[in-house]
Amino acid sequence: MFNDSNLIYYIGIGIVLLMVILFFIFRKKKELIVDDLLISKILSIISLENIKEITSEISRVKIEVFDLEIIDFDELKSISNGVFISGNNVKVMFKDSADEIVKAIENKRRTK
Repeated sequence: MFNDSNLIYYIGIGIVLLMVILFFIFRKKKELIVDDLLISKILSIISLENIKEITSEISRVKIEVFDLEIIDFDELKSISNGVFISGNNVKVMFKDSADEIVKAIENKRRTK
């Protein structure tokens, strides 16, 4: 079954498979922590006065804005998992923390 010429290939394949399995076991997931720094960053990109309405949809933050032209979409993409634009609505993907982001921005709107 195993001869000397193929043994090296089988060992190499085994090592590669072991490394792939270990990678998936020990990789750290990128967790987004909702803190004042993140909320400040979002509000510096979008502007609190530019937000007409904000809601969460599963893993997206849906923001209806007054003016799309003042938003730096490249900067918004760099802190999120994706940005979608439809009319005056900006949908920003934040994985598992969309609800927390909406609540924090709503609190900022109420206190202002």
